[in-house]
Amino acid sequence: MAGNKNKAKNKVSIPVVQRKPVNQTGILKGLFSKVGIALDPELESKLNEEQDIQLSGLITTLNKSITENEKNQAELISQKQELEKDVTALETRKQHVMQEDKALTISRQAIEKKSTSLLHREGECANIEAQLIEREANAQAGFVRERQESLATMKQSFNELQQNLSALEQQKLKNDVDLISHQRQQATEFESQLQSNLSNEVEHLNTERRSFEKLQQKLKEDQIELNTAKHQFNEQLSQQKLAAQALQQELAQEFKYKEQQLTQQLELLDTHRQRDIAKVKLLQQKIAGFSELEREAKMREFSQPSDVLEHLDNVEQELKEARSKLKGRSETDLEDELEYFKEIAEEKTETLDNMRQDLDEAQAKARKNQLSIREKQELQSQNTVLELHNKTLKVSIESLKATLDDLIDKQQSQQAFSELTKMDRKFAEPVAVTGTSSLSEFTNELQHRIANAEKGVTLYYDINDLRKFVAGLAMSQLHVFEGISGTGKTSLVKAFAKAVGGHVTTVPVQAGWRDRDDLLGHFNAFEKRYYEKECLQGLYRAHTPSYKNRFNIILLDEMNLSRPEQYFAEFLSAIEMRDGERNIVLMDSSVASPPKYFFEDRKIPLASNTWFMGTANHDETTFEFADKTHDRSFMMELKRQHKPENWQPNKVAKATIDIQSVRALFDEAVSQHKNEVNKLLTKLKESDFTKVLENDFGIGWGNRFETQALRFISVYIECGGEAIKALEHLLITRVLRKGKVLDRFDISQVKLDKLLKALETLLGNDCDESSHILMTETEIKAEGVF
Repeated sequence: MAGNKNKAKNKVSIPVVQRKPVNQTGILKGLFSKVGIALDPELESKLNEEQDIQLSGLITTLNKSITENEKNQAELISQKQELEKDVTALETRKQHVMQEDKALTISRQAIEKKSTSLLHREGECANIEAQLIEREANAQAGFVRERQESLATMKQSFNELQQNLSALEQQKLKNDVDLISHQRQQATEFESQLQSNLSNEVEHLNTERRSFEKLQQKLKEDQIELNTAKHQFNEQLSQQKLAAQALQQELAQEFKYKEQQLTQQLELLDTHRQRDIAKVKLLQQKIAGFSELEREAKMREFSQPSDVLEHLDNVEQELKEARSKLKGRSETDLEDELEYFKEIAEEKTETLDNMRQDLDEAQAKARKNQLSIREKQELQSQNTVLELHNKTLKVSIESLKATLDDLIDKQQSQQAFSELTKMDRKFAEPVAVTGTSSLSEFTNELQHRIANAEKGVTLYYDINDLRKFVAGLAMSQLHVFEGISGTGKTSLVKAFAKAVGGHVTTVPVQAGWRDRDDLLGHFNAFEKRYYEKECLQGLYRAHTPSYKNRFNIILLDEMNLSRPEQYFAEFLSAIEMRDGERNIVLMDSSVASPPKYFFEDRKIPLASNTWFMGTANHDETTFEFADKTHDRSFMMELKRQHKPENWQPNKVAKATIDIQSVRALFDEAVSQHKNEVNKLLTKLKESDFTKVLENDFGIGWGNRFETQALRFISVYIECGGEAIKALEHLLITRVLRKGKVLDRFDISQVKLDKLLKALETLLGNDCDESSHILMTETEIKAEGVF
């Protein structure tokens, strides 16, 4: 209602300026011509008869004064010529202003004609709408009360608009009176100046020139106001056109929809009636033709055929009720309904074209007729009522559409993530877990647990490798195991998961993987279903109550058959983020019924109890890892394991290890050995080894390496290892590898010898493995083999 009131106010707030007829006065014009000034027609129109009589007497007196002063005018000819030039310029500008005023008058008249034409078009539209309203009166009986209320409200709004209009007219009249009085005052001053001496006449002429400039400025201001009013009127005109078109379209759509509904209902009722009549006739024929049926009816206390018919009617009524209860909205019904709506849309488009043609005809008729004020008011009231009714129908239609869309979305989204939704029910119960109190005991027991993990096979892994493995769990969520085939890379991952009661999701990486859809799956927009691959299911399983406190591993078998920097790029970024921010985006928009542990209904969080462990072989079918992968992962090369003689695994009770207790031990180890590790890292920064790397090899490290080294070395010490061995492992995997120090053509044997001496000085006697790597590279350089 507030919007309608504002529209009505804007519609009435532009008063039509009525121009008074011009009454020219020859006497005043002759007086001005004598002093070389052209009289403004608007100023002439402001004078009445009494003022003309008064001016005639003044003119007689002034003529005498002018005759007496003609002798003295010879001395002022030069000054008068200059003034005449100024007056000529003023006349030119005045004529220009008058032309603009005429143009504005013509524009105002055109606007009035357009307004009248628009009112007539609104009347034609209202007549059409009234006819439509009469035809659908039975269907819209429920809106009578609302219409009456809205009509009363609009009457009140119209009264307020009339009051505003009368106030504006009074204000305009007051402004006109003030303007006339002001002009009268100027005329009085002008007369007094004419009666003064010749010296005052020159000053009077200057004053009049300034007065003309003010009038010109005022005319410009009036022109600006008129242009503004014209712009506002044009905007209102366009808005009314759009509103009329929308109203016609909505009414046509509503009428068509109601008519179709009633027609369908009548056809349905007629079909049911014909069917029931046919059934009754058939039953009557059977009853009349079979005496056995009549005897059976008597036995059932059906004394007359009407009783049988009544019983059949009851049965039919029960059948109808049963059918109405069994009616459902399946996906097929929704698709049929969608097709039905499409047909309706096409029909309504045709109706809209017809309505537009009718509107054009109505506009053509509107140019020939005019409406009275009372008709305009009635049309405005009817238009407001129809707009209210239109808005009510729009709200109802939008509500129905929203309900239909919600039903469709819910039905489609029920199957979007079917396997993940099943996990919500399947893994809803937590599993009992056992905590651990010492990392050294956990690592030692882990060796025996892994040995007994696989039935019929005794797996052996060196305790130092297991210490590195456990320390790597604290360092990064991405592990990469390298080595020749048969060294137990895959077996280590699977045996570890069984040993601690965790779960492994095996993902065989395929050659040609390019993006994360190859790893997680993709959404089929046609079927409204997400094809969830094993990796996605493994990620989601880690959030369920059954696996929340257990180790969850995603095994990427042969992960370098494709480039991890492409298909694993989103995970490489996610593992660097903080908890709560590590989310993998699966959908561009949310689904209606997402799995329980989704974030924002479209993202899957990367749980802290999930590790990605990949195996990698190096041959002609694989790719080398980029620095991005090396720097974010725990790398370890597994060699062939040699089990000591007479070594037998101890029997350890099977238990599911609580991951929270293990993570707490990781944090405790970092806090306990922080100072010791920081001293070791400071020694590394200040050593000749770091300087040689920076100066001769162009290699350095940043905060990520220091953070990872702090956690890795601290946990390695707590597992029973030595800090210097942990540091050596990091230097081997991060620095002494291909592309960094090894296999570089720009590095000479002298630089390698220099780096080897610096390394031995840093690590002392505990650098057998790293020294062997550098010595082998030095020998290759010396022999000239690349």
